Amino acid sequence: MIGLTTATQPTTTSTSTSTTTSSTTTSTTSIPIPITLASGQSNPIGIAVYSGNVYWTDQSSGVGTGTIESVPIGGGSITTLANNLYGPTGIAVYNGNVYWSDQNNPGTIEYVPVGGGSNTVLASGQDDPFGIAVDGGNVYWVNRGSSGTVDSVPIGGGSVTVLTSGQAYPTGITVSNGNVFWTDQGTPGNVVECSLASCTPITLATGRSDPQSIVTYGSDVYWVDSGSSGSMSYVPIGGGSVTTLASGLNFYGIATDGTNIYWTNSTNTGAVYSIPIGGGSISVLASGQNSPFGIAVDGTNVYWIDRIGTVEQIVK
Repeated sequence: MIGLTTATQPTTTSTSTSTTTSSTTTSTTSIPIPITLASGQSNPIGIAVYSGNVYWTDQSSGVGTGTIESVPIGGGSITTLANNLYGPTGIAVYNGNVYWSDQNNPGTIEYVPVGGGSNTVLASGQDDPFGIAVDGGNVYWVNRGSSGTVDSVPIGGGSVTVLTSGQAYPTGITVSNGNVFWTDQGTPGNVVECSLASCTPITLATGRSDPQSIVTYGSDVYWVDSGSSGSMSYVPIGGGSVTTLASGLNFYGIATDGTNIYWTNSTNTGAVYSIPIGGGSISVLASGQNSPFGIAVDGTNVYWIDRIGTVEQIVK
């Protein structure tokens, strides 16, 4: 498994479609072709980028064969940071450590230094842990099992705190400015917020169709719905009117750099898109993908998982 590098990215054409008028306008522009940073992966899921490297979870082909992998953003050799895992899914990188959720039964929350070393288990006995997020003091995650909890643990280890329970099927999670936000794929689907100081859940949006990944920027919360009425929307932190920025696609991953929102269209004819954070024309960054899933962004590039077994990169 080798990372690929090029001195100059090749180009192809892409369409930009306006969603701000009743008629559709399409223009064709030249864009780079994606670079494959890693291939031959068995079942990659989550992705993160940090300090010149891309990190991802790979559930592999069976119980006890999952791994945490990394590769330089410029391409190169793949490094396995952790192995013999059961179902690594969510991933986050903070202050020199890689954190992930492992859907073993019971599940765990673990971390390993970005340069490699021994795994440290922060929480065990978890009930189908999935999405994960980190801030300066704690690691946060959702348990999708019957308990339906949102939990936290100190970043250096300690007691697990159940922030709230009774969620139907919490999936994505993010943390910002003293609040934690998550998506709940129950019926109806919800986008929920609570204060870390005293978690009383506030439903920011309801009646959603299979809400998945979630991010925040500024005073707003952004998420994607991946059901039959797929969309990408935002709502003010604390509550307010929901604004839909894009619809009509099978959305999954979402990321932002503060200027644009990026997302994956996770179908067998998948694509990667962007839109200005305040709304505007949708740009196709990459098309003809197999099943793009998790997505991450840094100052220069967009990175995503293709469930067929690759890790891809394209310049923004």
